[in-house]
Amino acid sequence: MGKQTNLYAFPDVKALAPALRRYVVQCQNAGLARHGVFKVAVSGGSLPATLAAALLAPAAGADDEVRFDKWEIFFADERAVALTHDDSNYALLKRELLDRLPAGAPRPTVHTIDETFLGDTQELADQYEQALVRSFASRDSVKLPIFDLLLLGCGPDGHTCSLFPGHELLRETSAWVAPSTTAPSRRPPASR
Repeated sequence: MGKQTNLYAFPDVKALAPALRRYVVQCQNAGLARHGVFKVAVSGGSLPATLAAALLAPAAGADDEVRFDKWEIFFADERAVALTHDDSNYALLKRELLDRLPAGAPRPTVHTIDETFLGDTQELADQYEQALVRSFASRDSVKLPIFDLLLLGCGPDGHTCSLFPGHELLRETSAWVAPSTTAPSRRPPASR
């Protein structure tokens, strides 16, 4: 039997933020102890603002420090739009968290999509997959990227990571990154 899943409920972001910070820092410290870097994937929606509330608060002590200089941030999903576009998950994370880091503070490494390929979602996905391969597959034996932490949300229609209930991408079994031009979200764009 697999590891037991823990479920926590919080009445609002103010109550959630300290617990989220503790959990993220715990995962960060474990990743740093294991391999000297913290690899995290994030989604969009309300997550970046929640992360900002959690991670921009002052540290309670040395074991509560957020070591952004050791972070590699990836996107669990991204829309096929310019990085400055309002629908970009990167733009959202940048606005809510990255731009609010104190001046002179260490910055994380952020792996974004390559805007050169916005017109070709398959190539856009292939290029992002290659970025993952460069970061995770230092050995040929790597079958899938293994993150230290995945921080995901769930849309009102039940989607996460641009994977929608009943959508054909749910049958994908080999690609690390798969494109979609038919995301059935009520909120465009459909290309992700």
